[in-house]
Amino acid sequence: MGRRNYIMDITKHAFEAKRKHFEIKDEDLEKAAQFALIEAGEWSGAVKELLKRGRFTRQICVMLVYSIEIYLKAILMKKGINISKEKHCHEIYSMYKKLNDSEKKIIKDNIDSSVEHTDIEDNYIKIESFEKMLEFVSNDFVNLRYNYEKYVNGEPIYTIKEFVLAVNENCQKLAKSIIK
Repeated sequence: MGRRNYIMDITKHAFEAKRKHFEIKDEDLEKAAQFALIEAGEWSGAVKELLKRGRFTRQICVMLVYSIEIYLKAILMKKGINISKEKHCHEIYSMYKKLNDSEKKIIKDNIDSSVEHTDIEDNYIKIESFEKMLEFVSNDFVNLRYNYEKYVNGEPIYTIKEFVLAVNENCQKLAKSIIK
């Protein structure tokens, strides 16, 4: 019984240490926003290099959507919003809704939601508005990483490749314009 309690104590302390690691103190938001901008840029750069070498894959999309997520977190942290303390911190659409209208306009700039876009499998998808499209890909970071679970249930996951590429570019532009 003593060994079990010892293992439970170690596990508990490791979990608490990991939890503290992921919470950003409010006074560190400015610095965290700067680091997040660098991190998002590295993911985005890796995507660009991979796209030069081949086709758009689910794995590339995971990296791309993760980059969008980090850009949005950087923007929110710069605005003083501590996203690390919130639940559902991978949902792009919920972060997007926290932006003001001029920031949203920059992210939507030159993205025509009325045209048909293609998914990873090159099927055409048409969604009537930018917000609906963003909501459609909002959880792709999680969904595409666990795609095999969806296939087991007969639910393939699609993402809109041109759309996420354009959103990533626009998020990068916005983040760079407000984070110095």
